[in-house]
Amino acid sequence: MNRQYKRLQNFEFECLLLSAKVFRMHFPMRSNLDSDKDCCNCCEMIEEHLKYAEKVYNQRPNRKRNRLPRYCILPTFIFKSNIGFIDSHCHLDFLFNRTKFVGTFAEYQMKHKVTFPHSYRGCIAVFCKPSTFYKIPFWQKYLDQENVWGAFGCHPHNAAAYNDYIEESLKIALTYPKVRALGEIGLDYSNRNKCPKEIQHKVFRRQLKIAYDTGLRVVIHCRDANKDCINILREFLPKDYIFHLHCFTDSWHWAQKWLKTFPNVYIGITNLVTYKSAKLTHEVAKKIPLNHLLLETDAPYFVPRKVSKRVRWSHPGMAIHVAAQIAALRNITLEEVIYWTHKNTIIMLFRNIRCLFFLYLRVCWHSIMSFENCDEPNNQKKELAVLRSKENEQFTSSSLTWKTESPCSERNIPKSIHSTPLLRKGNELPSKSNSISSLKRSHAVCERDDLQDEISFTPRTSINKIQQRIKRFNLASPENMRMTSSFLRKSLPSKLESRFNSSYEDISNNGSSQRRKSFPCTKSPYHSSSSHSFHRCATDQTPYTIENSYPQQKRFRLNLPRYNAFELISLESKSGFIDSHCHLDFLLQRQGFEGTFADYQRTYQSTFPKSYQGCITVFCNPFSFIKNCMWEKYLKDDKVWASFGCHPHNAKDYNDDIEKSLYAALEHSKVRALGEIGLDYSNRNNCLKEVQFKVFRRQLKIALSKELPVIIHCREAHVDGMKIIKEILPKNYTIHLHCFTDVWEWALKWLNEFPNLYIGITNVVTFPSAESIHEVAKNIPLDRLLLETDAPYFVPKMSPKGTRWSHPGMAIHVAAQIAALKDISVEKVLQAARKNTKFVYNV
Repeated sequence: MNRQYKRLQNFEFECLLLSAKVFRMHFPMRSNLDSDKDCCNCCEMIEEHLKYAEKVYNQRPNRKRNRLPRYCILPTFIFKSNIGFIDSHCHLDFLFNRTKFVGTFAEYQMKHKVTFPHSYRGCIAVFCKPSTFYKIPFWQKYLDQENVWGAFGCHPHNAAAYNDYIEESLKIALTYPKVRALGEIGLDYSNRNKCPKEIQHKVFRRQLKIAYDTGLRVVIHCRDANKDCINILREFLPKDYIFHLHCFTDSWHWAQKWLKTFPNVYIGITNLVTYKSAKLTHEVAKKIPLNHLLLETDAPYFVPRKVSKRVRWSHPGMAIHVAAQIAALRNITLEEVIYWTHKNTIIMLFRNIRCLFFLYLRVCWHSIMSFENCDEPNNQKKELAVLRSKENEQFTSSSLTWKTESPCSERNIPKSIHSTPLLRKGNELPSKSNSISSLKRSHAVCERDDLQDEISFTPRTSINKIQQRIKRFNLASPENMRMTSSFLRKSLPSKLESRFNSSYEDISNNGSSQRRKSFPCTKSPYHSSSSHSFHRCATDQTPYTIENSYPQQKRFRLNLPRYNAFELISLESKSGFIDSHCHLDFLLQRQGFEGTFADYQRTYQSTFPKSYQGCITVFCNPFSFIKNCMWEKYLKDDKVWASFGCHPHNAKDYNDDIEKSLYAALEHSKVRALGEIGLDYSNRNNCLKEVQFKVFRRQLKIALSKELPVIIHCREAHVDGMKIIKEILPKNYTIHLHCFTDVWEWALKWLNEFPNLYIGITNVVTFPSAESIHEVAKNIPLDRLLLETDAPYFVPKMSPKGTRWSHPGMAIHVAAQIAALKDISVEKVLQAARKNTKFVYNV
């Protein structure tokens, strides 16, 4: 009955329809009606049905839904705001994965520019999957984009995977300049999370300690665990700590408790507020103070209701729907919501400047105080007075400088933030939790310092001016430089010390001589009147004197001897050459080539020279050891030999099972060495040194037991590398030092230490900027040289334009460049390298 009448709008029409149906049911033909009796029975029956219909209508439940105030989509997208909005929480890695988009976020914006509103200013990308923390190139491509900031933290769903290595990689990721918070972290007691509560508590506590130590803000994920979450936060964080309560979906009662317990909490509301059924979120959006509100999309989840039929995944630009729906619920303008939420996000970004940065500036400021207070010449006093007056004028009117016109640029920051007064030592901080006072507290970190500064310090101090003062202070006397360096080593953390050393070491005599040793001009050309490059002037480290103020000749690079690249393809050599190090699996994978290496050679036959005789392909990914079918297809070629070993970048994945598969792979008849193995202390490797040591030692013992030559990968770890090799291998063991890129002094040490060590030089030698390798190529004896490409990396400088990847045939360029540097024939280099390759690899 309800199905038949669900579309009726009033009771009278419903009753008339019911009576008509009853009348037709009992009297289908008008001719069968009697005059009086049948009409009376019909009227009585209709009255009974009318009473029954009225009774049913009154007893049925009220189906009127909560009418959600509507907003118009088109004006929200066309709406142009001087301030704009920032999506405070999204997952760009998940968005690209689900949409299967390949490229940068800027390219994604250009492709979907119709769906990004005019008022969009940026987003904060959250990386909550622990396996992505150590993959720096993976998340760096997102954070290198304009107006994209980052946050790292282990999600409570992934708490079971958290360990010491993940924690170490998390700490490294948090040092990236564009990281603004630690999160999302927290507790999740919902049915979707299968991780035990005890593990969640431990991981939550460990990450809160990191947040407190680093001074970063926290992004909290809390599902059905408000009580436990509040208690743990009380234990580890102070009451006035700023954090972001992400994607709040609970009642207004719990929102009030959060606001009362933590006065500086910001509550994020997602596109759930656009759904009619989300009554709890509507109540929170109506009652929450605007100075505690943040807009977020949690992209790619929670598509706005008005576009859910056409769009499957959300993106950061859809946060405008949240602002429009909140404005409709509160009956205020959209501009007011955008203003307050943008202001809150800006305060979060300013307060997220890490304490290490403040410490760096404070130490710089203190290190020059003694110089300014000492007896100075009159001209220096005048210069300092001018600098102080200019700085004081700049302090009162400027804020933190931003390189691009981002939403945090000066023209987009509210006036109330610009007018923040300077905080001198001894000022009392206000106890209110509004936005301006919280910003003051962020700039007042230096108040807790014990350093007595005559001039008030603020983060607005220009780093360039600080460095200029340190230069003058250090140049005054050698004692000042020693005092500065010793003070910094005691005050700064180890990570900051290495970064700061470059600011004062370059101006020393040793630093300046090292910088200019390869150039003909001894004086810096940056002071010349004809130099208009801002970058050159900004990076100059030479002190100003009368002598170097006159125009000088332009600095130019070392003239690298050239070779004829066109003759190399047709060059006929009696000895030929073998590429001693390449990665065929990486090469075919990057080019998307399906087939064997013999097919690859036939396809690109014109780029392989006649003197090419084969290559040594290196399998350094430990997971490829098990896949016999993957690497056996390369070894079917007669001119391909192999080497197996765990690369130091993959040392964390090495275990007993990998070692068993490595033993099995080394039994193949075409295996000629074990490698590449070694140590890598560069910024690209996030693996702990202790883990690298263990894996390196284990593989050296395997090589010794199998009597196989060793391929060594060593980056910025020569001392430790030599020490470990001496412990395990005999002095006359055969070693290939792969892709050497350091100075000649270190190459000489390796050659003297191990008489059967051979140094491999790649196509980096063809680059004009690789001056250290040019020196090595000039001085190295030919009987200790190996040619290699490290394909698919290091494309030769003289290769045809458009060549993206190198291949084993391009090792001829290495021989030609070395011959040009040594001023000998290419045949002589090829003959010596071929002899060395035969000795090392027996091919």
